[in-house]
Amino acid sequence: MPRFRLGLFAFLALSLWGAGHVYTATDGIPKETLVLLKKHFAFNEANLSALTRGQVVRKTLETHDPGEVVAVGAVKIAVPRRFFIEQVRDIVTFKRSQYVQAIGTFGSRPQIDDLAGLSLSDDDVDAIRRCRPGDCAIKLTNAMLERFRSEVDWSKPEARGKADTLFKRLLVERTAAYLSGGYSTLGTYMDKAGARPVAGELVSMMNASVYLTELAPELRRYLEGFPNTELGNAESLFYWSKESFGVKLVISVTHLTIFTKTVHDTDMTFVVSQGLYTSHYFEGSLALTIAPEVQDGPEPAFYLLYVNRSRVDALKGAFSGLFRWIAVRRVRDGLDATLRGVKRRMEDGYEVSQRASSPTAISPSSRTSP
Repeated sequence: MPRFRLGLFAFLALSLWGAGHVYTATDGIPKETLVLLKKHFAFNEANLSALTRGQVVRKTLETHDPGEVVAVGAVKIAVPRRFFIEQVRDIVTFKRSQYVQAIGTFGSRPQIDDLAGLSLSDDDVDAIRRCRPGDCAIKLTNAMLERFRSEVDWSKPEARGKADTLFKRLLVERTAAYLSGGYSTLGTYMDKAGARPVAGELVSMMNASVYLTELAPELRRYLEGFPNTELGNAESLFYWSKESFGVKLVISVTHLTIFTKTVHDTDMTFVVSQGLYTSHYFEGSLALTIAPEVQDGPEPAFYLLYVNRSRVDALKGAFSGLFRWIAVRRVRDGLDATLRGVKRRMEDGYEVSQRASSPTAISPSSRTSP
């Protein structure tokens, strides 16, 4: 039975809003943030109070798609928003954890050297060798499967090495094709019958994320029109990772977009993660983070709201109810641990950076006890 863990990958993430007359400007939550939290994410007064006190608030939301899990979490982080942006730009360092076995970024022209450090597990190589349309233990498109059939002679001793190299080449080609053609190049996984195109999953999840359309319609147009739609102040980067999700190692390719805009006098940073390829479990994933600055606070801080939509193949068919119950509990608990970890790492990292940049700073080792 798969064990689910919601990591930062995907890190990815969402937005932050609600409403209530008991909050003052000194609480620092922008009005639009309060409205969104209450309108779309069912935050109540207790949730909002906990959020302003620096506690993690997390929950799962109802969804109309039987294969989807939607997790929402929010936390106040006592660092400048610009520091958060700097950390996300260095996604390789930001995502490192006990669960991430390997990670790297693609250059503007993806090449196989970008995937140094990535290799298939023996189980994945065996899954590719045995793969048939509708009955495959790894996610491939028909075009990918045909390449393995035509380019790898499984009877030869060097087959494993060739399969490993071809898999990396296919990820490079998939990323390069997306860079030139966007959603239309992503195809359909053929591991199970009845799968929907990856692009269809992404658009469907985007349609369900109405808060993104309300707050940043230009960002949604940019994502759906990529690469033919331009958006000033938007940054895109592409990365791959190999992560432990329960009993399997999951290889994925992600398009990460960072965009900052002003919403009713409040500067907000949006970080969107779109899954372009995933080797196991996920038919599609969309994560959005919105980070508005705390208003009128004594020290720099921002609110981080993370929302992850994942379409999971195990949540369909036999035992789907049991799988959903297990997945929801583990995702919710995992999100709590993830946000606590992000808050701790960000605040500790900022303190270290400030200490290092201050000529009068006293290191902990040089301090004397009173």
